[in-house]
Amino acid sequence: MGKGKDFMKRNNDRKKNLAILIDLLKREGPMTQTMIKNYTNFQASTISYLINDLRKIGMVKNFGETVQGVGPGKPGSLLHLNNDIAQFIGIYVEDNQINLYVLGLNGETIDFTQSVIQSPTEVENILINMVKNKIENHSNIKGIGIAMKAMVLRGDKIRFGLREGIMEPWELEGLEKRLKTQFKSIPLLIENDSHCTAILYQYLQKKDKMDLLLYMLNKVPFGIGCSILINGKLHKGTNGASGQYYYKGSNFTNLIHESTNNNLVNLVRVLMPHISTSSYLIDPQKVVLTGSYFNNVSLNQLKEVKKIIEEYNMPYEFEFTQGNIELDPGKGAAFIAINNYIEDIISKVGAR
Repeated sequence: MGKGKDFMKRNNDRKKNLAILIDLLKREGPMTQTMIKNYTNFQASTISYLINDLRKIGMVKNFGETVQGVGPGKPGSLLHLNNDIAQFIGIYVEDNQINLYVLGLNGETIDFTQSVIQSPTEVENILINMVKNKIENHSNIKGIGIAMKAMVLRGDKIRFGLREGIMEPWELEGLEKRLKTQFKSIPLLIENDSHCTAILYQYLQKKDKMDLLLYMLNKVPFGIGCSILINGKLHKGTNGASGQYYYKGSNFTNLIHESTNNNLVNLVRVLMPHISTSSYLIDPQKVVLTGSYFNNVSLNQLKEVKKIIEEYNMPYEFEFTQGNIELDPGKGAAFIAINNYIEDIISKVGAR
């Protein structure tokens, strides 16, 4: 192997190891170098120089405690990701309100606020004012993620109105570009709520490379979101609509809604051919059903839903979770921003 290829290999290995280390601290929390070694099987010297790299840019710091490891030796200092160096805004634009979170680099919630939406025409201005307020109060915002209860397509197109609900139909085009103009120095992204929920679910499972199929079933306004993770990454397809039921238009939306009559059991029965086909194509570790349909669901309903799924005799694990604050897409949007920031840091540090 020539010198150039050898250098490239070392550089790639370093980036890969940095990614593993940062992800471990993000998922598992404060750890000693010995604990890191036990999780990763890295050599102690490798861990030391990786930690030193991250210390130089302030990305990790001591947690303030020492822990005695297994066996002889001095207690080790707990290391954790430094929330002071970077915070991230995550927003969920719902039908009548906007939830805004500020998360630290390690995923900890630092701040939260909420605003009411009276009309869709208010959304853009409310978003701008809420973000400006948080930037004033948190000096190191390094990324902004916005989750929309809508389809977010390539070409900066956001489609609403494909569901039935209490608000008038509406669409937004060019919103991401306009918001980026308002906040030029901070990376900003807009994603649909089911994609953000899938990323958050993966984090809460303490996994980094899941193959996942997630369905988000919302009651008011009625809507179904579908997200696909392959090896931990969102698969969105050519138009950004991979897995999305309503990409073809609202007639299909109305057909599904009328045939289910707002009943969870009927809805799952109608969805199962899609779920079954998608599962066999993707071969996921888990299929997750979530959203407001599962809030306050009865045990009898869950039994009926499970019975319908069992009829398909599928070799996949199914999980049902409530669409509550733990799976708020706003947090998931912040995690996408965090992941993008970490990838950028790794590319810079790993290239030295």
